[in-house]
Formats: sequence, C-alpha cells, structure tokens
Amino acid sequence: MTRTAISAAVTVAAATALTVTGPALAAGTASAAPASPTPSAVSAPLSVSAVADDEDDVNDVNDLRVAIVQLISLPYAGSEVREKGRAALDGTVEEMRAFLETGYRLAQAQDDRVALAQLISRPETPPEVRAAAIQLLKTSDPEEMRRFLETGQYEVTG
Repeated sequence: MTRTAISAAVTVAAATALTVTGPALAAGTASAAPASPTPSAVSAPLSVSAVADDEDDVNDVNDLRVAIVQLISLPYAGSEVREKGRAALDGTVEEMRAFLETGYRLAQAQDDRVALAQLISRPETPPEVRAAAIQLLKTSDPEEMRRFLETGQYEVTG
C-alpha cells in the first residue's frame, strides 16, 4: 500500500468522522504511542542508497502506524475496530497493511451491527427506526449500516 493510498484511506475515514451526527459507540482514543523502530545490526558498511531505503522503510512503517491510530481514534470506532487496530499495531508490517486494506472495514461493520442492535433495544427508539434497523441487520450491507447510523435513522423519523 503506498503512502498516497494510506493517506487517501485515512482522509476519507477522517472526513466521515467529522460528519457523524449519530451517537458514538463506546468512543475512546488510542493511548498507546507508536513505538519507535530500533535500528538493526549491520555487519557491513551501508551505502547512501541503503541508508535512504532504511529511512523510507521506517517512514512507511510510521505512516502505517499513524493511519491505524487515526482510525481507532475516530469517534465511532467501537471495540472491534480498537481491538483489531491495536493488534495490527503490535503485529508485522504485513498485518498493519492488511488491517488498513480490509481489516478495518470488517471490524467497523461488526461495530455497526452492535450499534444497530443497541439502537433497536432502546425503549425510546421510534418504531419506524427500529423496523429499518432490523431490516438492515438482515441484509448486513456494511455501507448501508454506516449510512443509516450516521444519517438514515434521522431521515426515517424526519
């Protein structure tokens, strides 16, 4: 995953976070600061290009860490996103990339299912919103669940 792709993914997620008007699901922030990488032992002198490559690798890892921390810090990031994100931060570079490419969306979909179930169970939830949320849980469309939690639940009653 390139820096541009990571930046684009984080920008989209952060922009979505700024437009969220629905209730946050177990909102929290990531308190763990990313660990700084330690230089590896080198048996031969490094060339200038090797040093530049090492710096690029460190920058790429740091970019991945920043992207993950930003995602798990979003106001609607639930327990699944935070758990999977923290596991990715503790994992390998490949695990961090996998979380950013697919793991985040899967974890967010699970958190959204929980948010819908909570919305359904609240006594003050209007019957129209409850029926729409139940229907969404049956279809399990992640994009529709997210849209409903952000704005759709208010459109049903409005």
